[in-house]
Amino acid sequence: MKESNKKILYYIALFVSIILLIKSISELDFENLSNGPFSNIISYTFFTLVFLRLIKEQKVRLKSHSNTE
Repeated sequence: MKESNKKILYYIALFVSIILLIKSISELDFENLSNGPFSNIISYTFFTLVFLRLIKEQKVRLKSHSNTE
């Protein structure tokens, strides 16, 4: 897979995970927090952090690859 395609895929996945995180937070019942989707919030936060990390590593890889040429 081309590096630019990976970058686009990572950004799409990041965008989707942020949207899902916002959706889960908006579904919280602040009057009765025991009914909240805490596992969804935790997992979407984790996915968001993973994709941020992948994007950062991708940028470093592209930068080091361009410096070697």
